[in-house]
Amino acid sequence: MRGEYREAFVLDVGSTSVRLLIGSMTADSGIEIRYEAGRISGLGHALRGDGRLPVPAVEETLRAVREILLDAGDRLPDRGACVCTHAVRRAVNAGEILDGLTTLTGLKPEVLTPHREGVLAWQGSRELLGERSILVDLGGGSTEIVRRKDRDTFDVLSIPVGAGTAIEDHLEAADETWRRWQGITGFRLDKSGTMVVLGGTATTLVAIARNYRRYIPGKLHGVSVSCADLAAVLTFVSILDPVSRRQIPSMEPGREEIIVTGGRLLMALCRILGADSLVISERGIRFGRLLELIEGI
Repeated sequence: MRGEYREAFVLDVGSTSVRLLIGSMTADSGIEIRYEAGRISGLGHALRGDGRLPVPAVEETLRAVREILLDAGDRLPDRGACVCTHAVRRAVNAGEILDGLTTLTGLKPEVLTPHREGVLAWQGSRELLGERSILVDLGGGSTEIVRRKDRDTFDVLSIPVGAGTAIEDHLEAADETWRRWQGITGFRLDKSGTMVVLGGTATTLVAIARNYRRYIPGKLHGVSVSCADLAAVLTFVSILDPVSRRQIPSMEPGREEIIVTGGRLLMALCRILGADSLVISERGIRFGRLLELIEGI
């Protein structure tokens, strides 16, 4: 019906941060992002070797959720979804944080499988992706590499390493896993292909490269950058201590502790995938889930 108005929100409880996205659409217009907010929570970094999330980490994450929802206030629509990724997926005591999220949101949180996480990321970034594209969703606790086989079928490779993990022990395994995945799918990222990257690591490094006084959500969506330029920014950031990194205007509070690890992983992925450049996407699983809620896809 012409003029019909729909709106929804998505709360994304990730391994590095908590993010809220509110969007709307009318029958004669596309999706409009009305509100975005986020907090670095470091949930995945707190995940212990025995698979448990410590109580303080759970409480800190729930506090971040509460603050984000309070800040949104009357802007929060009635319809929404809450999604959780790697850290909650792995936690043996995930019920503690899931119960808290249900209390705060009134929703049953969806713990995304790696495959669904990859598909939602692709759907969110679909306008940037072509037939020979590959999508890299570099999260805090895991990295999903996605390619579309046909209209409804996706290959998703999930590697349990992200910006908030110790990558030294995992890069060799990631390289081997990728090459095995190539053998199964027959996929190669050739010169006609595009590497599209999601995640705060990439957007932060590009924002620093462009000397942004502050990061504005959506401003970097679709921007192309060479891997060599990102490597130069990473070298600059790496020589600074966390306190000095925190003074960089476009550095999100809390990201100074993980930007170097995330950047090293990103550079390793550029090498593994054979990419000379990449395209930034700022529309990942939150936007993909929002599309489902509003478009009914």
